Amino acid sequence: MEKKENRLLLFLPLVLVALPLLLWAGHLFGVLPQTSLFGYFPSDEPVAVSYDSVMTGSYQRHYEKQFTSSFPSRNVFVKLYNQLYTSVLKTSPNDQLVLGRNGTLFERSYLEEYCFTNPQNYGENNRAVLADHAADLAVICDWAAAEGKDVWVYITPSKAVFCEEDIPWQYAAGKDRAALHNIDVLKQELIAAGVPFFDAAEQLLSVQDHLPYTVFPNSGTHWRGVAGDLAFTMFTEQFNTTANNRLPPLHFGDSAVEPMPLEAVDIDLYKLLNVIDRVSVGTFVRDQYYSRTARPDIPEEGDRVALFLQGGSFQKPIHETYLDFYPQALDDAVFIHNTVVLSLHDEFWSVSEPADFPIEQILDKDILIFEVNQEAAVRMGFGFATKKRPDGENGDHNSNGQ
Repeated sequence: MEKKENRLLLFLPLVLVALPLLLWAGHLFGVLPQTSLFGYFPSDEPVAVSYDSVMTGSYQRHYEKQFTSSFPSRNVFVKLYNQLYTSVLKTSPNDQLVLGRNGTLFERSYLEEYCFTNPQNYGENNRAVLADHAADLAVICDWAAAEGKDVWVYITPSKAVFCEEDIPWQYAAGKDRAALHNIDVLKQELIAAGVPFFDAAEQLLSVQDHLPYTVFPNSGTHWRGVAGDLAFTMFTEQFNTTANNRLPPLHFGDSAVEPMPLEAVDIDLYKLLNVIDRVSVGTFVRDQYYSRTARPDIPEEGDRVALFLQGGSFQKPIHETYLDFYPQALDDAVFIHNTVVLSLHDEFWSVSEPADFPIEQILDKDILIFEVNQEAAVRMGFGFATKKRPDGENGDHNSNGQ
């Protein structure tokens, strides 16, 4: 037995050395075509050869980088390498992803925030910044109340909160159970400032045991579309009981499992692993697609409201409902998705940051909603609210999106 293991150890380096040549030959003869990789891969333009670039070594470094990112069948080799990492070493080849228990994938930043891996994740250490956010929003709220408009904060959930049992032990073991998260402190400051908010995470946690699906798929970082629909249905009910304006009531029916292609399920994290589907898809993608059932009432034309919503990627179920499925439910709508602007009546375009969007196209709306994810409470600057106020006063706080 020992001799056999020694032979395998001698044979393995030879396979690793020969593998690039085998892949190159497979690509050359069309046996192994280039397969697609997901993620951001910067392209390197060929560098001009010159005496100076050769003597300084910049040409050699650039050529090496260019070759390693484009040699024949590189993508196949990357997938084989990543498969080795995930199957044998049980770790992620992507340093931004973490392999959790039961095949659950996490973005590293969500685990670090939830488990307090550094002082910046403690809410009390960021109270001054979060109090500034609440104060800026309070100014907008006071103006809105005088104008008969409404301003709300819409808090969306972090996957770590809903998949706590799948968090790897090295993160879970160090979690300070007594500490406040940034979102907890933000909620305290919003209450003190009189800014209304809806905590979708809290509401979904109260009903998750009765849902036929998990709020988050194990293969993606975002909540399911059907969970986002349910949360916004709950929000509209609460909003319409206290607000000056009314959102079209949403009717949420029972969701059913539908046969859909793999791409329809949220598998953004699984895609970024860049592993071999035939080997790994059963481990990391066990979810099914659940139908979207939220249906808004369609008001009479004169009763429709204009909506502004600014936030990050977790607002997607909302803007899909009003832009893609039921645009006739609103009079007008503008959604700022990080730096991408989506409008009910115009093509989408982009801004360098949310605060650069024309303020007059925000202040003419009846309802202003600011979506913030639990993980992004500190760096979420609430767009224009932190830099531009209706009275013309400019702030100087951070205004980045999620």
